[in-house]
Amino acid sequence: MPKPLRIILFVLLGVVLFIGGIFGVAMFATSGVADAGDKFMNALKARDYTTAWNLCTQEVHADIPTAKGLEELISGQQVEPVEWSYSSRSMENGEGELAGNVTFANKETGSLSLVLRKVEGEWMIRGFRLRSAFATEVNAVAEQFLGALKSRDYSAAWNLCGQPVRNDISSPAALSTMIRSLEVEPIFWSYEIAKSGQDEGAVNGEATFADSAKGSLAMLVKKQGDIWKIQMFRLERELTTESVAELDTVANRFLNALKEGDFASAWNQCSPEVRADVPTPDALSTVILGQNIQPAQWSLSSTTNSVSQSGGQQGVIVGSVTFTSGKKGSANIILQKQEGQWVIRGFHLKEGE
Repeated sequence: MPKPLRIILFVLLGVVLFIGGIFGVAMFATSGVADAGDKFMNALKARDYTTAWNLCTQEVHADIPTAKGLEELISGQQVEPVEWSYSSRSMENGEGELAGNVTFANKETGSLSLVLRKVEGEWMIRGFRLRSAFATEVNAVAEQFLGALKSRDYSAAWNLCGQPVRNDISSPAALSTMIRSLEVEPIFWSYEIAKSGQDEGAVNGEATFADSAKGSLAMLVKKQGDIWKIQMFRLERELTTESVAELDTVANRFLNALKEGDFASAWNQCSPEVRADVPTPDALSTVILGQNIQPAQWSLSSTTNSVSQSGGQQGVIVGSVTFTSGKKGSANIILQKQEGQWVIRGFHLKEGE
């Protein structure tokens, strides 16, 4: 063999050995991480949730306080693993990551991601995600939609919406007006995905808005043909102390007007939607007196403050009530913010609850 060719072959062989050596060192270095990941996954496979939970760090325990909670999470999302493999593994600064593919007990396939941390010399699970291929597709749409709202790309967000949403929100400009006026521009979020039907996923979680207010989010994502679309979304802000006081004031003013028989005042506090069903103060009087549900005393509490795709900002007040007849019952009052003012969007007074 000519000398130059022999040198080239030696160089190529050296490169192959060098690359193989690097791969071998990387596999050896991350073997402890992979072993710890396997322990966790095997415990889930065996449905030994106590062992799996004990392999997790305090960060996981803060979100999932008990082994029972872990069981409910895994079984509820139908992500009990039976087979898995790691396509990537890394380790840096006392933390390791594993990612790969997984087959679940229901025969569906999906992806896995494990984050590990070394605690007192032992690798433990600091975070994990098991997601079916179905959930991965739903997640992609949810992330695109929320990301578009965050960046104020309302055209992109609107284009991800199906006809039920578009029936309520006719254009990207209308979506922009709703989100910005109701102050529900999301900047951070986290959520879980559950299968709610054939080719249909429910997304529920938490959100932080642009003014740092916190709340919750919900979406329904459904496959139409080959395309996933947002069929419903709801963004909810937590009630502030000021909002609670405002809702209580309006609800109490409405009930007081009914108590005093001032049906004109009570009617004037109602939204156009209520007035469509009860067109005059006299009609309101007929409903209240005719059904013998004129309130005399009551105790109320606010329950939610939400922003929905069609309803705008809404609050719900519930409580107990004693009627002028002496009978007891329940009160349920829905309020909606229209043109900066809270109005009565709906009410339900009923004996015997």
